[in-house]
Amino acid sequence: MTLRSKIALHTSMVVVLTMTAILAIVILRQTQALQEQANKRGISIARGAAATLSNSLLVNDRITIRQDAAEIIQLEDVTFVAIYDKNGRSFAFESRNGIGPDDLPDDDELRVPAARGVERRVGEESWHVLDVRAPVTYHDRDGRERAIGAIRIGLSLAELDAQIATIRVRVVALWTLALAVGYLSASFLSRRLSRPIEELAVAARRYAAGRFDYRIETRGRDEIAHLGRSLDTMSQDIQARTLHLVEARQRAEAANRAKSEFLSNVSHELRTPLHCIISFAQFGLQRTEDAEMIKFFERIQSGGDSLLGLVNNLLDLAACESDRMDVDHALVSMPTIIASVADELRSLADEKKLELACRTDGSASEASVLGDATRLLQVLRNVLGNAIRFSPEGSVIETHTHLTADDVIVEVRDFGPGIPPEETEAIFEKFVQSSATKTGAGGTGLGLAICREILRAHDGSITAGNREEGGATFRIRIPRASGAKAGTTTEPANASARTPAPQPV
Repeated sequence: MTLRSKIALHTSMVVVLTMTAILAIVILRQTQALQEQANKRGISIARGAAATLSNSLLVNDRITIRQDAAEIIQLEDVTFVAIYDKNGRSFAFESRNGIGPDDLPDDDELRVPAARGVERRVGEESWHVLDVRAPVTYHDRDGRERAIGAIRIGLSLAELDAQIATIRVRVVALWTLALAVGYLSASFLSRRLSRPIEELAVAARRYAAGRFDYRIETRGRDEIAHLGRSLDTMSQDIQARTLHLVEARQRAEAANRAKSEFLSNVSHELRTPLHCIISFAQFGLQRTEDAEMIKFFERIQSGGDSLLGLVNNLLDLAACESDRMDVDHALVSMPTIIASVADELRSLADEKKLELACRTDGSASEASVLGDATRLLQVLRNVLGNAIRFSPEGSVIETHTHLTADDVIVEVRDFGPGIPPEETEAIFEKFVQSSATKTGAGGTGLGLAICREILRAHDGSITAGNREEGGATFRIRIPRASGAKAGTTTEPANASARTPAPQPV
């Protein structure tokens, strides 16, 4: 139901209920007024007739009483006359339309003036009369009034019923007219109220669709017009700010593209001389036997390897930002990947007297994923390398591989300084390091950002947290390879075809 229909319906209901209540009160009051008027008239007639009957009843003149009753029955609107003595015995009864004494309702108290409506059906005819009673009295020698009988007169209420029916017809006609006027007024009012609201709704929908150039035509000085002008001003401001933001975003995207291209070009340009430096350092180590020269060449080779790693990270970062990261999907065994990385980093762990404990729940063959073995090696190498770098001497680094219904989960746990809770997400941003480790063993803040992008390319994820007993936990999730995609498992180039045992490596 539209707003216009709701306003028209509610307004019409209010008008109808109000007019119904008012007209009901009018009918009730006019009916009561007519009934009181008829009661007063009936009691007046009954008292007049009682005054003429006092002498006849005093002497028990039945003939005169019957004559008086016959005269009273001839009066207009009188339908029956009943005359009683002081003991309630009937002296005379006259009626019209076949009304008999037995048709009258019993009345034990005839000496109190009263009037009430009586409706009876005699044969096939019904009659509605005003049953009026009045005592017949006389004054004795002491001046006291004594009751010597009573009279009951029935006055026809046909004219009163006709008047009430006329009032009701007129009220119904007036109610119908009021209903029509109320409906027309409600329709007009609903159009006047709903039209500006509908215009605001249209404007809101267009603003939601980003069309801030739409203008609202406002008329009047009421609250809705003020709201329309405010929305129009807001849309103009938003349009101006949106244009400014679009321009700023375009400039930022252009700068980011330029930065990525610069990093990519510089990194590519650096790799060739770096390979040359590393190669000549290796050549010098092979050709010289001088201990001091060997020391120099080893430092050159170590610095070159570090710089080459940084260049490779910059290239990976540029590839991530430009969505050009190459990922070759094949069936890969995650326990084999972990074992390969553990073998690579065992010498670093031995230097710090660290123990690498690798554990796989369930069958190792089931812990396979569709992914790029080289990229996954890079992820595990980075995470395990960080754990070795920041773990205290003599501690244990654990890798735990387990399965869920859809994923392979690899958790790497250490006993290092941990990660501040407010930084567990920030450390995956580019060039961001944890405040607990950035003053320690160094780093550029690119490794974890690249790991997240690699796992995102595998429809996986990586998250970080802290252990209750101290240290950090990195949780890697990769979707499991389905049975329909099963095939030959790709092994890392430097990994053996074995699965790591649950004992420490």
